[in-house]
Amino acid sequence: MASIGLTVLIAGGGSLVDGVTSPSGAAVLDGRPGILAVVGTVAWLGAMVALRLKQRRLVAGALFVAAVAEGLRAHPAAESAVWGPVLTTVHLLAAAVWIGALVHVLRLGRAWRWASNARAVLRHYARLALALVLVVLLTGTLSGLLLLSWSELWDTSFGQVLVVKLSLVGAACGMALAARRRLAGSAPHLLARVEASALVAVLGVTALLSVTQPPRNVNAALPFAPPPSGNAITAGGRADQIGIAATASSGQVVVRLTAPDTDLSDNGGEARLSYEAGLTLTTPGGRTRALAIRGCGEGCFYARVTWRKGLNLLTVKAGAQGWGGGQDTLRVMWPVRPDAKLLQRVVKAMRAIDAFTLHELVASDIDRTRVAPTRLEVTGKQFIDSEPYAKGQAPLSSRFTDAEGNTVLALGFPGERLALELTLDDQERVVRETLVAPNHFIRRTFTYPEPQGQERDRHDHSGDAASVGR
Repeated sequence: MASIGLTVLIAGGGSLVDGVTSPSGAAVLDGRPGILAVVGTVAWLGAMVALRLKQRRLVAGALFVAAVAEGLRAHPAAESAVWGPVLTTVHLLAAAVWIGALVHVLRLGRAWRWASNARAVLRHYARLALALVLVVLLTGTLSGLLLLSWSELWDTSFGQVLVVKLSLVGAACGMALAARRRLAGSAPHLLARVEASALVAVLGVTALLSVTQPPRNVNAALPFAPPPSGNAITAGGRADQIGIAATASSGQVVVRLTAPDTDLSDNGGEARLSYEAGLTLTTPGGRTRALAIRGCGEGCFYARVTWRKGLNLLTVKAGAQGWGGGQDTLRVMWPVRPDAKLLQRVVKAMRAIDAFTLHELVASDIDRTRVAPTRLEVTGKQFIDSEPYAKGQAPLSSRFTDAEGNTVLALGFPGERLALELTLDDQERVVRETLVAPNHFIRRTFTYPEPQGQERDRHDHSGDAASVGR
């Protein structure tokens, strides 16, 4: 289930919800992390089926494949393409047999009420455990030396978590040694149970260690974009031919760049674009600083950032091989104020409009934003039905007030790399809309017919003014 969950997480670009509702096969199969997650999932499922069929060799083979997939994905593999996966795979297999055999022995002992035959099983396990402990300690030590130095063991968060893990492993080894010495005495199984508890704690700390970045790899690319931490707001822009969609949440920002779809390869195959990005933050107080960024997939960049209350300006410098780039400045209002119900009211208000005038400017680069917009006469229903928020829902929805005092609704669709800003009037109708899509930048302004009563009053006042003039 955990392996399936990881695959879904990658398919959703870091979001479990998007992975379930709108999964992306390209996100899974276009990168090493996704492929390894699929291999691991298939291996686990294969082991389960083989176990039901009582094919023990197939079970062992499938579990070995799953362990190799984990070894290829772990931190040491980034430091050594050969020894990293080998050390991690052997480490995982030895630890799995150590823990699994211990749990099995405890179950047998409980079923046999720790009679002489149960003690014999425990005695055989103790000899096996000694060899397994040595393998675990040796491979773990060598893997650690690949990732950090002795000084970094105490000065970095990765090293500190590793120290906690080593302490728990040491405690488990001490319990195993004590249980072995008391095999002939009373209740050796109590120490074995403490050993099992310590090993469960080791697994928990190992999970934390797997998501903690090693000091030598602190700026390495992430396999996929981290999900938003808490409430999030999306802002969009365009750097010449490159679309920009940024998702800002507590302590971080994820920027996704998209160049126009095209074939850049000479042989007619699909080519992967090489993107470049730079981020600069200007806080409401006027302080400007560059942000350290890390890749999180093709055209995806992640940075840690501390947002300040008010209007934060995020300047994105974007480039892509073969396409015109540049920079754009995005508005990030903080703190985020989620408001999903406002979007529902906006959709309802727009659908109720019989007809209005829409001025629309669609551009694929900066030069085309200078052309005259297109004038359209549409109904509210026609317009809403063509919008990505037609159902009154969006993955990210938040409101803020701009410098002119207008209510602005920011909508984000991270899976589609869409970002929208809707400026509303006092009747919760859209008066301006900015939509950033992967291949287009769209600006719209809305003109609504005045109510008949107001129009008649205006004509009456005009007539009075004309009479006074005469």
